[in-house]
Amino acid sequence: MVGGPIGAIADDEGSNHTGPGMEIRAINDKIINANSEAPSGISQPGFDSNVVAGVPLVAQALIWNVFFASRGRGVDIHTHFPWIDQGRNVHCIIVTERDRGELIATLVLREAVSDKTERYAMIGMVCVHKLWRCQGLSVQLMATALSFAIEQHIDSLLLWTRQPSIYRRHGFLPDNRDGFGRVALNPLCPPSRVTFARRRAEKARGLPPFGRELIRFESAAAEVLVVETAKGVTLAEWRGSMRAVIDLAEAALPATWSLNAPTEAPIFEELSKRGHLYTPLSGATRMVRHLDKPVDLPFISVLDRI
Repeated sequence: MVGGPIGAIADDEGSNHTGPGMEIRAINDKIINANSEAPSGISQPGFDSNVVAGVPLVAQALIWNVFFASRGRGVDIHTHFPWIDQGRNVHCIIVTERDRGELIATLVLREAVSDKTERYAMIGMVCVHKLWRCQGLSVQLMATALSFAIEQHIDSLLLWTRQPSIYRRHGFLPDNRDGFGRVALNPLCPPSRVTFARRRAEKARGLPPFGRELIRFESAAAEVLVVETAKGVTLAEWRGSMRAVIDLAEAALPATWSLNAPTEAPIFEELSKRGHLYTPLSGATRMVRHLDKPVDLPFISVLDRI
């Protein structure tokens, strides 16, 4: 499927990069030092930062409160992030208040490898307890995450945000790889005669925070995964020829729906051929920071992001 499951990580600690990578590492050092609120760039007075494998239950509770409960959404944290208890390839940055040892801020790193064997990590769930905000803790989280990623020989970092200006100061830049918008089906198009089945998708795929349910539609020639949200449905992934996929979408989806896809995906051409209207919308901005050599990172399905 387009934007399918993330693969395992290759061990490239023995790789030796020269050229542009040397310049990028020098820039990384400067940015980490510039963003540090303490000489180490990791902790500041009264707070301690640590990196742990997996996401501890106390960090999961903070994530749930900040990203779900406070916004009146969410199924349960394991439905949204079925990988959250994994110790391999998943790490959590935690900041604790030194006197009481209370966890007050966290950030999650999920590592992966591209088809070209470059290691990258997605950053997400950056959150600070509401009683401890505006004290520079998000800067401390990012400084710790950057130091850890460099130590682990990760090539690049990825994140999605609606506030890109915040992450520019940490060296992240938009890469314009993601396409997001609204599709309005052509009312003059003949009705689709495709027969299909509707099934609930397996929980192992995960569910975006804004989603209520992940639905799988299948025809004889195609398959699509659709996220049901409070505002409608979003087409997240598909399998089959573009003709068969759009035939299925015309039969199974409502007259208007959202689409998450790579900007270069052929689905846009097929929609245009049939007279369906695609309107780009502003959404979360994908931002990249290269820690070594510049690499071409893959499109990440909305089902696999954090």
